[in-house]
Amino acid sequence: MHTVVRYALWIRRNFEEIPENAEQLARGFNEMPEVRQVLDEHLNLEQEPSSAIRSVYGRWFPWLVLLDPLWADQSAERIFPQDESFSNLRLAAWESYITFCSVYDNVFDLLHEEYRYTVEQINPASIERHKTNTS
Repeated sequence: MHTVVRYALWIRRNFEEIPENAEQLARGFNEMPEVRQVLDEHLNLEQEPSSAIRSVYGRWFPWLVLLDPLWADQSAERIFPQDESFSNLRLAAWESYITFCSVYDNVFDLLHEEYRYTVEQINPASIERHKTNTS
């Protein structure tokens, strides 16, 4: 999955070298349907229930936004599911995202509800226990 994203970024870099390429860049995954197909297939929980694969989406989420902002926006709920039955998948993607990615304005705009949801899930009692244990 890492290679799929790297491949898409390679294609984008090649598009950037083409004069008057704005249209190709704006079409995102429409210009690379093989990438969209693989990404969509691995977001299908019946086909790919692996938290390791889900962590790849989190790790590369800002670059997925760069490659195709519309796809990223439409896929964010599948990448970071809030349904409790998929909490392990959400956690894998979210922890990977938080660990490896800086905060970018355009990505934050897409994920602000994810940030809010994560903050709401924080258990105040665990924070107090952590403070007590580190004092």
